[in-house]
Amino acid sequence: MGMLQSGGSHVGLSMGVADGVSVEVTAAIGVGVSDGLGERVAVGVADGVGLHAGEATVGNIGSEKVMDYTLVGDTVNIAKWLQEQVEGGQILISRAVYEQVPGLTARRLDPMILFGRTEPVEAYLLES
Repeated sequence: MGMLQSGGSHVGLSMGVADGVSVEVTAAIGVGVSDGLGERVAVGVADGVGLHAGEATVGNIGSEKVMDYTLVGDTVNIAKWLQEQVEGGQILISRAVYEQVPGLTARRLDPMILFGRTEPVEAYLLES
């Protein structure tokens, strides 16, 4: 599970999928997340956010001269493409995220064809 914000920055989580999805959505909404030391940290949303859940390759990728810790794969690409569809302050989630986090208030959008895909992606715009 990853969250992509404008500028391509991402947040990856190393926890169970259901827990990870809930934490990512909570962070995106701006309610706050645990810093791992018992403190709650507020997270605001100034940029658009795209969220998608699924498998991705995570780790050090590159060559001996240039090595970066990164996430790659279709899940990351879909999150990025969803992020590119929204304006600052909006949060767009895929059906995979919507189904894993009960109680979300979201408006289902028309299925979209994202760059490089032939099958439409179902997306939901979170409502505040």
